[in-house]
Amino acid sequence: MNRWTQYHPCIRWPGWSLAIFFALAVFTAWRVGTFEFRSDATRLLSDDLRNSEAYAHVQRFLEGSATVILIMDCGDQGVFHEDSLKVMEDVETAFRRGSDVAQTQSLTNSSMPYFDNFQFKFKSFLPPKPWTTAKLEEIREFSVNHPLVRDLLVSQDGRQAIILLTFREVGSDWGEQQKFRETLESIVRPFQKKPYRFSWIAAPLVEEEIRSAIVKDSKLLVPAALGVWVLTLSLFFGFWKSVRFFIPIQILSLATLPWGFQYLGSSLSAFSLSLFPALAGIHLTWLTHIFSGYQSALTKARSRKQAMGHCMTSVFKASCFAALTTLAALGALAWFGPENSQEFGKFGCIGTVLLFLLTFGPGLSWAIVTGGKPGLGSSTKLLAQFTDVIRRFATGPSHANWKYILIGTLILGVVLVPGWLKIKADVRAVDFLNKSSPTRQFAEQMDEHFGGINLFQIEIDSGRPNGANSLPFLRYIKSIQDHAELQPGVSTAYSYASVIEMLHQIWRQKADEPAPAFQLPESAFQLGIYSAAIRFQQSSFPFLNAVIDNSYRKATIILRSHDMESGQYLNMVESIIARAEASLPENVSIEVTEGIHNLLEKDKTIAIAQSKALGISILVVAGALLLLWRSLKLTVLALGINLAPILMALAVQGWAGIPLNSITAMSAALTFGIAIDDAVHLITAWSAHRRKVARNAECNEMDPEQLSTLALNKALEQKTTPILCTTLTLSGIFALFTLSYFPPVKDLGVLTVLALIGAGFSTLFLAPKLMQKS
Repeated sequence: MNRWTQYHPCIRWPGWSLAIFFALAVFTAWRVGTFEFRSDATRLLSDDLRNSEAYAHVQRFLEGSATVILIMDCGDQGVFHEDSLKVMEDVETAFRRGSDVAQTQSLTNSSMPYFDNFQFKFKSFLPPKPWTTAKLEEIREFSVNHPLVRDLLVSQDGRQAIILLTFREVGSDWGEQQKFRETLESIVRPFQKKPYRFSWIAAPLVEEEIRSAIVKDSKLLVPAALGVWVLTLSLFFGFWKSVRFFIPIQILSLATLPWGFQYLGSSLSAFSLSLFPALAGIHLTWLTHIFSGYQSALTKARSRKQAMGHCMTSVFKASCFAALTTLAALGALAWFGPENSQEFGKFGCIGTVLLFLLTFGPGLSWAIVTGGKPGLGSSTKLLAQFTDVIRRFATGPSHANWKYILIGTLILGVVLVPGWLKIKADVRAVDFLNKSSPTRQFAEQMDEHFGGINLFQIEIDSGRPNGANSLPFLRYIKSIQDHAELQPGVSTAYSYASVIEMLHQIWRQKADEPAPAFQLPESAFQLGIYSAAIRFQQSSFPFLNAVIDNSYRKATIILRSHDMESGQYLNMVESIIARAEASLPENVSIEVTEGIHNLLEKDKTIAIAQSKALGISILVVAGALLLLWRSLKLTVLALGINLAPILMALAVQGWAGIPLNSITAMSAALTFGIAIDDAVHLITAWSAHRRKVARNAECNEMDPEQLSTLALNKALEQKTTPILCTTLTLSGIFALFTLSYFPPVKDLGVLTVLALIGAGFSTLFLAPKLMQKS
C-alpha cells in the first residue's frame, strides 16, 4: 500500500474529512458577509505623503471629517454678481433647513476686520444691500488679491467660490454615508442649473465612493472570473468534471480566507482586491497538477484512493517547493514593499499557507469523491497535437549559432534598457481613482482653480515666547514666503506674517496712506497694536492656530502648490529649505515638520521596492531550487526563463508610461512567484522520469541523451495540460483587471498578463529545449 494512502487521513477517510471541511465552511460562511475592505481616505493617501499631509492639514483646520467643502462654479458670470451671491445665500439657507448642518461659511456670511478708534473690529465681508456694480467689483478685486481670501474662499479667477458646511454628525456605516450623499444631492439639485454647477468632497463621501467602487468591481469581476474559470477548465478537463471538482473546492476554500483574515484581527484595503484572484491562481495551479496527475493515475490504479496516493508521490514534493517560491515572493513584498504592498504580501502569505493546507487536505478528499472516470476534456486530441509540437521542437536538432544569439540579445537589450530607464515612481493619490471619480474630479478642480492640492509646512522657532512678534523675525518669514512664491508650481504661502500684513493694510487704508500693497509694518509700535488685537480677538481670526502656536514662539509657513511629479515637488521644497537655512537669524531654528526626508524616503521606497522584492525573491527561490534539484544549471534555467518575460513587461511599463506605485510595484515579484511554479513542476517531473527510466532494464542500452529525451516526452505529456490551463486561466482573470474602477489595478492586470503569457511560453518552449542541452 502506498504510504500516502496508508497515512494521509484525507485520502484514507475522504468522507469524514469532507464532513469536517463542510462544517468549517458553514461556520465561516456567515463571517464572509461581515468582512469589509477598509475604504478610508487615509488608506488611499498612505503612499502619497504630499496629499496625505494636505489632507491632515485640512482635517485639522476643518475640525474633523463632518465638514463638506462645496464648490460653486458661477461660470462666466463670476462669483461677484448679485445673482450669484443670492444663489450662494439660498444654498446655505437650504442646508440649514434641510439637513443636520451646524454651521455654514462662505463669502456671504464671513467677516473682515476694520480699524475704529485704535481698535480692530469685524464687519460683514459683503457691504449692505443694495449692491452696486462698482462696489461688487471693488470686493472682487480685494478678494482675488487678498492672500487670506484668494484660494480659500474664492478662486483666483473669481469664477468659483467655496462654501464650508459643518455637520453635527456623519455616521461611518456605508448606508449612512450613502444617505448623506443623497441628502447633499437632493439639496443641491434645485440649484444645479446654468450657469451654476456644484461639486463637493468630504471624508465620508470618499469612503462611500471607494466602497461603492469595490462593490461595483466585485459584481463585474467575480462573475466574469468565474466564467473564465469554467471556460478554460472545461476546455482542458471537461465541463462537468470542472463544475464538480474545481469550482466548488475553489469557492469554498477562498471563502475561508476572509474569516482567516478577520480571525487575525485585520482587514484589507480596497487596493488589495487583486490578492484574491492571485491566491485563486496559486490555488488553481496546485489543483490542476493534482487533478491531471490523479486522472492519469486512475488508468493504472485499482482504486481511487490508490490513484491519489500515486498522484501525491509525483506531485506533492514539487508543489511544496512551488508554494515555497510563492511565499518567498509574497514575503519579500511583506518585508520590503511600501505600505499597501506590505499588506498584500502579509495577507498573501497567510492565504497561501491556508490554501495549501486545504488543497492537500480536504482538496484530496474532494478529488477522490468527485474525480470520476479517467480522461480529460473534449480538447484532448488538440492538446496531444500541441504537446507533440512542443516535444518535436524541444528534442529536434538545434542549429543555433551563439553569435546570432548574442546579437539578438544585444538588440533586445537596446529595446528593453531604455524602457527600464523610463520607469518612474510617481505616487499621486488622484491617480488611484478613475477619471470619472467625483473625488478625483474635485481634486483636479481644486488644483486648477484654487491654487493646488499640495500643502507643505515649515515650522520656525524664534527661540523665546512671544518671539514671533518681532519685526526681524517677521521679515525673515516674509523673505522665505517671497522666495517660495517665485518657485514654479507654488501658488500661495500662508504664515503669521500674512495676518500681520492684513492688519497693517487695514491700518493704512484707514489712515489714507498710499501704496496699498500688502507689507509688514515699519514700527514696533504698530506691530504691538496688531499683535495685541490678535491676542484679544484670537477666535475671530480663522485658521490662526495653523500658523502660530499659543505662546507666539513658533510660526509656521504653509506652502500651497499645484500637483506635480515627485521629482519636481522635491526640487521645489529643497530650494525653499536651502533659502531658509542660508539666511537663518541667530537663535532661530527651522524644522520641516512633516519631514522632507520622509518624502524622499517614501519616494525611494516606491522606486526600489520592486527591485528589492524581486531580488530577495530570486535569492530565496534560487536556494529552494538548489535544494530541490541539486543542480545549478537547472536552477539558473528555471530562473532565467521566468525572469526574461518579467523584464520585458517592465520595459513595456516604461515605454507605456505606467507609473510605479505601491500597486504596480507588486507586479514583478508577484508574477515571478506565481509563474515559476509551472517551471518547478515541469523540471521536477522531468528529473523524476529521468531517474525512473534510468532504472528501467529496457533503457539500459540508451545513451544519456536518449534517456533525457524519453523522460522529457513523459514529463511534457504529464505537465503540458496543467501548465497551459493555469497560464490561460490566470491570464484571463488578470486581463479582467483592466475593467476595474481603480487605474493602478488596471495597470497591474496589464503587466501581469504580459509576464504570465511570456512565462508560460518560456516554460513550454524554451525550458524543454534548454533542459535537453543541460
